[in-house]
Amino acid sequence: MCADGKVEALSDALQATVAAWKSRIPAPLPLELYTSSTFIGLFVEEEVAEVLKGFAADFATEAAAKADVRVEPHKKQLHVTLAYHFQAGHLPVLEKLAKNVDVSSGCDWLAVLFSRDIRFANHETLQVMYPYAPQNDDELELVPGDFIFMSAVEQSSASEGWLYGTSLGTGLSGLLPENYVNRADESDTWVVHGSHSVLNCASPSSSGSSVAASLFDGKLSDSLLDSLMDPCSLAGICPLQVSRPMSSSSLSKMRLFVCRHGERMDVVFGKHWVAQCFDSKGRYIRSNLNMPPSLPARSGGHRDYDKDCPITVFGSTQARLVGEALLESHAAIDFVYCSPSLRCVQTAQHILQGLQQDGKTKIRVEPGLFEWTKWVSGTCLPTWIPPAELAADNLSVDTTYRPHVPISKLAVSESYDTYISRSFQVTREILAECNNLGQSHAVCFELHVSNTNSTELTACVECSLPLSHRKHGPDRGPCFLPRGVHSPDSRPHPPKLQGLCPSCPKDSILGFLCL
Repeated sequence: MCADGKVEALSDALQATVAAWKSRIPAPLPLELYTSSTFIGLFVEEEVAEVLKGFAADFATEAAAKADVRVEPHKKQLHVTLAYHFQAGHLPVLEKLAKNVDVSSGCDWLAVLFSRDIRFANHETLQVMYPYAPQNDDELELVPGDFIFMSAVEQSSASEGWLYGTSLGTGLSGLLPENYVNRADESDTWVVHGSHSVLNCASPSSSGSSVAASLFDGKLSDSLLDSLMDPCSLAGICPLQVSRPMSSSSLSKMRLFVCRHGERMDVVFGKHWVAQCFDSKGRYIRSNLNMPPSLPARSGGHRDYDKDCPITVFGSTQARLVGEALLESHAAIDFVYCSPSLRCVQTAQHILQGLQQDGKTKIRVEPGLFEWTKWVSGTCLPTWIPPAELAADNLSVDTTYRPHVPISKLAVSESYDTYISRSFQVTREILAECNNLGQSHAVCFELHVSNTNSTELTACVECSLPLSHRKHGPDRGPCFLPRGVHSPDSRPHPPKLQGLCPSCPKDSILGFLCL
């Protein structure tokens, strides 16, 4: 550990050590490729490794003399990790990529001094993706780009879908929605105190450039690392090796829009809305302008609406506006797969109306897309309106579609593992069905909160897509910004997602859309 007041002296110790060793470290550094079933990496040859250990020992001596800091001697083998903990089936491809790395061309090596907050040494690091304003006193405000430290032992006070963590930016602790953060590297929160080239060239931290000025700005950033590793300054040392992937021009692209249904009647008007809106003869009475003007007739009677409610007028407007937004972005939907719940079918219908595809694209009602059945109250599943009756009520439903998971296969109070397995199965089969047509397609899934507000269907989509269709780096497709929603009974679910992110690429492959 090093006190804050001795950091500058420690940085001077590193700079002095690098200056003394520059001419003694061979360039290029000889590296040997090592592969196993779970690890691929480059190891420093033993003779040169002893040289680097001597460099580390001298730095320890300088650190003790200049900053009164004790540095532990390095005992492990020096290496660069290329891949680890990968699936066994990926070994041949990864091994081939590793062998294509020309280690003889060499590169520059930097001795960089970092520090971290020791209080969070055993915490998981998360990065905030979306802003969040606290709704309760025990909640944490989230600012995009901030980092959250989370300890597993502190999660006993958090309900499902929520985490307890501490903000790097403010130092405050509290509850936060799990789906507003992503896992991050611990090194993203490290502080850079100095960087020095071990070759016989000007050290970045002493060159007087803008890079040097940014070395003491604090948190390690991508832009800083990009500046330190400027390809222009290294071109004479190590020619860039560009990995060129296989051409994907012949591969068809698939765009996915995963949507949640619009505002529902029972949430706005209460669970007894059916008793208030139907008379003794079963006739529907509209008592609020946010209630739909009419409702589809049900062969089982109006009491079936208790478990299978429609959406409100505002919910219809939400869906239509989403369709209009997609139309303005020149999107088109080729296939629509929908949960059998009426609220989902109606939402899909209004999205198609906004897209001006009403009547052109048919809705495929798929029971396998229904929510986790453990959330259904009572001892039986809802009685859904059959596709033929939906079509008779002027809903654009495909009456010839044969579901991948029929209603008879759904069980009341299914286990979570069964729900995950069902979601994976139906997603995989639907994507395979669309992909077999051999053209570029846009597919819309109309679902429930349990599918869209967590990672279940996302993971199923990722596993089911061909490798060329999966998300990579920043090319993640249209993403949607969050909105906090709380129900009267505390925090049963994390906040929902809403709104188009303008920074997403237009021609992205995979997209998520939630209402």
